[in-house]
Amino acid sequence: MTIQIVQAPPLYLQIYEAIREDILTGAIKADEQIIEAQLAKKLKVSRGPIREAVGKLELEGLLLRKNGTLFVYKTSKEDLKQIYQCRIVLESLAVRLLITNWTEEVHQELQELFLEKEKFINELENPNESEDFNRMCSAFHDIILIGSKNERLYQQTNHLRNLTRFYKSSKLRDARRRVIIHKQHFEIYNAMKDQDADRASILMQEHMEDDLEYLLNNI
Repeated sequence: MTIQIVQAPPLYLQIYEAIREDILTGAIKADEQIIEAQLAKKLKVSRGPIREAVGKLELEGLLLRKNGTLFVYKTSKEDLKQIYQCRIVLESLAVRLLITNWTEEVHQELQELFLEKEKFINELENPNESEDFNRMCSAFHDIILIGSKNERLYQQTNHLRNLTRFYKSSKLRDARRRVIIHKQHFEIYNAMKDQDADRASILMQEHMEDDLEYLLNNI
């Protein structure tokens, strides 16, 4: 019998994941100052892995330096507009590429996702349900991006999505909004299933524009 030893990820990656999760869930607030020495003391580690983790988060845009001081990224309405301008182009292209690379496996994955999502639509007021629904909405976009088989597109879009993920999570606590998003996603899915690239691309653009309008009115 062969025993496989699974190595834990490097310490700086563990710290990076922990800080990143706190930022995306709002446990660490937007525009909050980050002091590396305090993080090191809190986590009981040396400054080295903290610096590496912080550097990675800076590359992703989740941490910013202002006059030498480190802060959590905080979006603005103008920044949101620019992010969504890019996302609209990238994700409209992604659905076209997915249709080109359509497989029964992708079809099955999307079907199962929508069956799961429908269980949560009726749970309109439970905050925990909104978090699960948010996870499934992210999974919908992930399936499209991964299925596009364009790694550059996937990486660039994920970078942009990370910058707005906290706001989208807050948005999905609105039960009525969750129903609208579910309907929009289902229409995109049907267009992709029917191999209608033009319609799928237009529906994705309309979905993203609607998303942007809602966020601009609620941040």
